[in-house]
Amino acid sequence: MKKILTRTLPALLLAAAIMASCLPALAATGTTRFVLNNSDKAITALEISGQSLTVENLPDRADRQVLWLRLVSSNGTRVFEQFVSRSRSGSAAFQINNISPGTYSLEIYGGPQRYDTFWPMISGEDVRLEWTSRGGTFLMPQWASHNLAVMAGKRADLAALAYYLEPTANIQSKDPAIATLAGQIVAGLMGNYEKALAIHDWVSNNIYYDYDDYYGRVSYDDVSAAATLNRKHGVCAGYSNLTAALLRAAGIPAKRISGFSLGLSTSSWPRNFDPKVTTNHAWNEAYVDGRWIIMDTTWDSNNAWEHGKITKSEGAYRHTYFDITPAFFAADHVIQDYSEAAIDRFIEERARTATAYTGRIRVNRVFGLDATLYSIEGANYIKLRDAAAMLSGMGYPVELGWIEESSTVTLTRGKAYSFVGGELAGRAAIATAKATLPIVQVELDGEKLFLPAYAINGATYFRLRDIGDLFGFGVGYESETRTILIDLFDLPSAD
Repeated sequence: MKKILTRTLPALLLAAAIMASCLPALAATGTTRFVLNNSDKAITALEISGQSLTVENLPDRADRQVLWLRLVSSNGTRVFEQFVSRSRSGSAAFQINNISPGTYSLEIYGGPQRYDTFWPMISGEDVRLEWTSRGGTFLMPQWASHNLAVMAGKRADLAALAYYLEPTANIQSKDPAIATLAGQIVAGLMGNYEKALAIHDWVSNNIYYDYDDYYGRVSYDDVSAAATLNRKHGVCAGYSNLTAALLRAAGIPAKRISGFSLGLSTSSWPRNFDPKVTTNHAWNEAYVDGRWIIMDTTWDSNNAWEHGKITKSEGAYRHTYFDITPAFFAADHVIQDYSEAAIDRFIEERARTATAYTGRIRVNRVFGLDATLYSIEGANYIKLRDAAAMLSGMGYPVELGWIEESSTVTLTRGKAYSFVGGELAGRAAIATAKATLPIVQVELDGEKLFLPAYAINGATYFRLRDIGDLFGFGVGYESETRTILIDLFDLPSAD
């Protein structure tokens, strides 16, 4: 965990304490635009054009209205500084001049006004740039390509996402207290991105970093999500376990990630550092809006517990590490690569017996739909092509496609369905079949979807009620007559 220092400007002098961390060497490749974060809660990017350096998307906070930029040489000499007010559009542009060519660390602090307390927004050597008489370029952190490669190679198929929703011994997402709390945190929020942000903020606001544990004054055998929630203090293991449990309880696939970070335990990369072996920190990834995003609730919290009591309570004072880019994350975090072989074992463990549905189906009060459905653990699943054919037959066209490279099923509303043969061809010919979690991804109008699904006899089946929720039609069941009721009358316009 990184210590946070404030910057104060009393009278005409700034009393500056530099954040004590010697961060990584940087690769030689440079860029004039460095994307830092994907959320609107933090600085999203830095861009150099000629002698101008622009800071993009400054959150509109009362305590961040004035920015203080400093360039520092390798020997610690401050060679340039400038104060700029945040513009109405949320950016700030600095004009850098009268400095010698060379490599510099960039530091940015934010405050409510020029003569006041300033908070670090970018500090240490998190961002370095090479400056010449014509302008500059940003140098990428040494481990940027490593982080990008690790994240790019990880699974996001439906089976993997189901795996990352499962409770574990330390991530008790089905614990009643955790499930109830997750529901309260995300109540009224519609999108998973907003839900993930709310959970990030709750953990950073309500859990306290335990310096007694960190310094070995006490030791806890149980650092699970449930124990951390009960204690309300812990180190990164507790923060990340609880964050993962709350995300999963809210229906958001989540991982607990191990790796190495710079901060309290070390200020530089160890000699002969091997990211496959050396770890000292844990954080999370959450699957939202069709991608895995990074979040570190420990580093975004400024709460402290020491000597058996709360010593600092500033909560989620920043969002630097919520949806941070893997490249910028590499300035002080290296992701340890990991195997996902357990997902294949999980697929076999979660295999179920699907029973062919033999009851009646009524669509818009008319019997006669010959769709293939299977019942699995009390829910009815329909073959996706049958669902698309049914919708198209009622004047609501939905086209199905397939992207081989990413094993992705695509659904496109408003486009005529292309029949391939075998749609609505009658009830299942096999009374029972093996149903496994599908190794596919699904997109609706270009947006990734995560819905419970099974692969049966080479076809993908989705829960009928989920398809109804997705496309806006009603699904009911009449137990007396064993009839599925489908109401397509209220479908929205396909235009």
